[in-house]
Amino acid sequence: MPRQPSVVDKHVGARLRAARLEAGKNQTQVAEALGVTFQQVQKYERGTNRISAGTLHELSRLFDTRVQFFFDGLGVTGRRGNKEAAPLDPLTRFGGTAEGRKVVTAFERADPEVRRLLAQHIEAMVRVTNR
Repeated sequence: MPRQPSVVDKHVGARLRAARLEAGKNQTQVAEALGVTFQQVQKYERGTNRISAGTLHELSRLFDTRVQFFFDGLGVTGRRGNKEAAPLDPLTRFGGTAEGRKVVTAFERADPEVRRLLAQHIEAMVRVTNR
């Protein structure tokens, strides 16, 4: 019976995906840098396969970040002493998607008045659709 990914493995995988998208790299590029297949990177990002300490070290070098980055946001220690992942904050979840990255990149280039109008428009759209 295959093991279920732990909350820590899922969290580390989500942080890997966010770092990869932030760096503008695809799974194949990350796989080549690590010497693994892109399918392995997919499994890392889903938390299906655990990422070894050595691989985390290589990833931190690839993305020019601390190893701790992949664990940032982990929550409290559970009853059995296991770390439980806090839910990813909305900005991390959003930035971890291809669409989110496109929106953030475009938003950064926009004039401040356009940003204000876009934010108002999105809030209005959400209010209308959540009725």
